[in-house]
Amino acid sequence: MAVGDYYETLGVERTATEAEIKKAYRKLAQRWHPDVNQEPEAAVRFKEVNEAYQVLSDPERRQRYDLFGTAGTEGAPGAGFGGFADIFDAEGSEIYLKPASDYVKTGQALSFWNVVEAARQRGEIAIGYRLAARAGDASKDFGVSVNPPKSTIVSFSPEDRVIVIAED
Repeated sequence: MAVGDYYETLGVERTATEAEIKKAYRKLAQRWHPDVNQEPEAAVRFKEVNEAYQVLSDPERRQRYDLFGTAGTEGAPGAGFGGFADIFDAEGSEIYLKPASDYVKTGQALSFWNVVEAARQRGEIAIGYRLAARAGDASKDFGVSVNPPKSTIVSFSPEDRVIVIAED
């Protein structure tokens, strides 16, 4: 079960300490535990809170989540593709520039996390984007942003591209 942003699920900042994460988890677990809360969505919310805590309370899994989103929490680092060695293998994953509209609705402000999650659902890993409006501007890195923070707010146009690691 993959939930939205784990930090949002627990109601903590991305810079939260282990103690803050544990405190938020305990509070939400008590609120949504199915033995205490009889609301229909209680069991689902409890599972979401538990999943978020399992990832954010483990330093290694949290680091992978911060880098790769939920794709990084599903097994070994680089889950979702065969690992970085896979990029250099003749049969492995490759880096592509794909239309942003394949991942998110264009023309609306959203966080890069939304792009990462949309790519994950397609079995890909989003590692950045290219904004066509800035493509000719060297002072703005020609519109290319690689490994931006997931909290980065961006609005894509139909000409913009997402940089992904994918099999096809």
